[in-house]
Amino acid sequence: MIFEIAAVVTIVEGLRSYLSSNNKEQVGAAAKQLNESITLTRLYLRDKNAGKLEGVDQERADEISVAWTNAAFLLGPINPDLAEICMRKVLLWNYPDNQPRDVIIEEGLTLVRLQEELKNLTSMQ
Repeated sequence: MIFEIAAVVTIVEGLRSYLSSNNKEQVGAAAKQLNESITLTRLYLRDKNAGKLEGVDQERADEISVAWTNAAFLLGPINPDLAEICMRKVLLWNYPDNQPRDVIIEEGLTLVRLQEELKNLTSMQ
């Protein structure tokens, strides 16, 4: 828990520093892409949990993977730690059987955490 709080403080301070360099446009684009990635993921999981999908919808999974890749790319210069988390999400979509739910939670790869990071990102614009 202390590690997570320290990481969030580091991320927030890094974002503040970056924003002071007048990079609000880049941050806005990164926030928009992060939001899209979260939304696409939630919609897919909603449909899967509602039984609307038989097995894996590979086309949608690939679309989500690309969205997370784009988010990582845009976040890289702004927040390398958050970009790394997004790249981990890419791996989750490319190899879903390799990451059990407890590992996702343990490593902070949950959508809830990423939603919080998005709030931090957008509150600094």
